[in-house]
Amino acid sequence: MLQSNITLSENSSFCNQVMPSWTNRYYEPDRFYQSGYELIRTNGNRNEAFLMLLSSITSWDEEVITCGHHKESEETESLMKSLGIVCQPYFEYPDEMGTISQILEARPAISHMVLNINSGFRVTDKFLSSINWLKEIHRLNLIVNCHSEVTGINDVFHGIIDFLVGETFDGNGYVIARRNRLVQTEGNSRSLQLDLYNLWQKQVTSRKAIIEPMDLCEV
Repeated sequence: MLQSNITLSENSSFCNQVMPSWTNRYYEPDRFYQSGYELIRTNGNRNEAFLMLLSSITSWDEEVITCGHHKESEETESLMKSLGIVCQPYFEYPDEMGTISQILEARPAISHMVLNINSGFRVTDKFLSSINWLKEIHRLNLIVNCHSEVTGINDVFHGIIDFLVGETFDGNGYVIARRNRLVQTEGNSRSLQLDLYNLWQKQVTSRKAIIEPMDLCEV
């Protein structure tokens, strides 16, 4: 699963497929890293990309809370259980702070929040305020799991996403990861076949030798 035989032209084509889902801003495929994020093409579908992400970013003593509709949250909960990850389902979106704050206070091991969204999902100012508050107070990493095609999702979330999992129209899964979170996953994966950091490093080798600074306006 970690074999990466993707050519530079294939990687550029893939990046061009993914970018409209991520942002309305145009990036040259080999300069997307300047946004402070990394695009990692996995060798499977969205669920396999999600498994790779979870395997790589959660330690054995960390737990995950999932938010969203029952069907989508149950799917992600099943995938987490296959990795031995303790999952706390929350079958709503966190607009109201009372209940979800009680859960997080009662389970301090929760370190990541998965938001399951689809093309019909709408982000409100109240929702964004709630997510920002939860990230700040409870030190949560935000994972957005896209169950269907979306448009400019990072723009809509105002740049607060830490990890995004998606799938192109032809079924290729991918992860977009905030680089300063991604580098912390080195050596953390529960499986050699599900090592996101290792796959990222393999794909970085196709990059140009000259690396330019990040675009600070976009971070």
